[in-house]
Amino acid sequence: MNLNMLIAPSYSAFHVRPRTIVLIILTMLLYIVKTTMSDFTYQPRRAPPNLQKFERTVKNILKCRNVPAASIALVRDNIVLLSKNYGYADPERQIPSNRNTKFCIGSLTKAFTAVILSKILSEHPNVTWETSVKSILGDEFRLSDDVRTDLVNIQDLLSHRVGTPAYFNALLVGFPEDVTREKLIRRLRFMPAVAPFRSKFMYSNYMYTLAGYVAETLSGKSWETLVKEYMLTPLKMTTSGFINERTDFKDIALPCAVKHGKLINLDPILLQSVHPCGPAGSLFSTSDDMARWLLMLLSSGRDMSNKEVFKSDVLEQTFKPVMPLPFPDQDLHRTRYPIADVQMSYDLGWVTSYYRGYKKIWHSGGITTHSSRLWFYPENNVGVYAAVNGPQTREKIYALRALMSYASDMLLGEEPWLNDTTVCTFPAPWGVRADIKEPKISRDIAGEIRLRPSTDLVGRYFHLGFGEIRVYFGKRGALVLHFGRFGTMVLNQEKGLLFSGKYFGPLWFVTDSDDSFEPEKVRFVRSGGKTTGLYFHVDPAYNASFFKKGRMPIIWLENKNSKNTSERPCISGSISAWTNVFELMFLCLVIGCKLI
Repeated sequence: MNLNMLIAPSYSAFHVRPRTIVLIILTMLLYIVKTTMSDFTYQPRRAPPNLQKFERTVKNILKCRNVPAASIALVRDNIVLLSKNYGYADPERQIPSNRNTKFCIGSLTKAFTAVILSKILSEHPNVTWETSVKSILGDEFRLSDDVRTDLVNIQDLLSHRVGTPAYFNALLVGFPEDVTREKLIRRLRFMPAVAPFRSKFMYSNYMYTLAGYVAETLSGKSWETLVKEYMLTPLKMTTSGFINERTDFKDIALPCAVKHGKLINLDPILLQSVHPCGPAGSLFSTSDDMARWLLMLLSSGRDMSNKEVFKSDVLEQTFKPVMPLPFPDQDLHRTRYPIADVQMSYDLGWVTSYYRGYKKIWHSGGITTHSSRLWFYPENNVGVYAAVNGPQTREKIYALRALMSYASDMLLGEEPWLNDTTVCTFPAPWGVRADIKEPKISRDIAGEIRLRPSTDLVGRYFHLGFGEIRVYFGKRGALVLHFGRFGTMVLNQEKGLLFSGKYFGPLWFVTDSDDSFEPEKVRFVRSGGKTTGLYFHVDPAYNASFFKKGRMPIIWLENKNSKNTSERPCISGSISAWTNVFELMFLCLVIGCKLI
């Protein structure tokens, strides 16, 4: 067919060349396409981020804040702009971190647990967020009182509104390796609540552990298997895993402390103190893998190749607000600072805030001295992840806040409110930046004993929720207290039955490093001329917990020879047949009958 006949029947009258006509049509088509696209997909033009300047800022922050290493991922508009590690994976020997260096992400793990439960619930129409835990685990399940036992539901566990404190020191010292997740769940009934049910935000790793156990019961699979099947494998997060499963730490950034300004490596085995609370914080990862996780969150459940990993509603369920103003002391207000960064709610494994007017969904994480942050802006398609390996000082916390704020401003197209100077001085000049305090130089940890404590203090003490404490005489007659897997301290008598405890061994830095050198307080109890127990602060924010003198009841030693299976029967309705026996033994403790 003749082109002239197809496009311009009156070609001979107008004498227009075919080439000119084609160009006119193409121009018109381009105009139509451009106009149509601008009507539906126009976005405000954002300048490309100055990554070189950002990297200089990162290095500046690490140096001035004495933070040895950082792992950072930046994403925007479905593109990974930066995925890189900085600094030293081995702070003492100054061995650089590389792209494969892993950092523990701590409580960023909680979002994985929340998404797992959201997906499971989407596949179980007979189970909802309001379904009681007791109806899933069976009548043997118990918390500290009947109200919580009967009414606590999955949403309560994930939003920290059960009213049970953090009891952090039990995780700091580590539960013994033979305390399984199932055994820990049975101990929860002996961890006292301190606030009325659903009345107050009280952060609890133990409730997230219980949530993971619920997921195991509903699915018939271990929580670790669910994380692999639902997230790590489909998202190709091949360099992520569970720190409690590691047998070596050669590619893990070493935790560290600082004493008198000098960085000192810590034993990486401390990172496994998260056991058996994996669902609350056991994941480690790399910047590459966390970039994949961020992209999925910003893409409504789709991976980098646009394949659906989760239905969008599965994620949206975890972003719904539950508890208001979870950490108000962390807010920044315009009355003092150049910008506002204000929290609105704790959701399910996430916090919702507004940063400079932008909706921000985020969480923080920490385990031993590793700390992490993940912020993303769903309405702006922007995400930031950062993790550091220490030390455990306020300067590290300030460094992360400065880094995350600077990165957010850059990606959102805002003028950064922090500059080269204030990234190193924040919260000054607007707020008070406390000086780092150093511990006094002391002699050998065993100390010099002026008066040998009574031998009646020596022995075993137990708490049905937190486990066993052992007190004995160590080197040079020092009185030593051992609690959990890693917690060993020397006790120095202050007055009467009150002692101060100073850790040695792997946890030395808790009471003998910069910004962290207050001793633990231990008070023994005597009755009828005999030592009957001791008080130890398992949660420093609340009253000390009482440990009764004697051996742990034999119930906690059950099933030593039983095989620990990795997969669980689906909705079995029973925790253990031993529970009835345990109730009888606990009654014996109350009325004073003798335990074998």
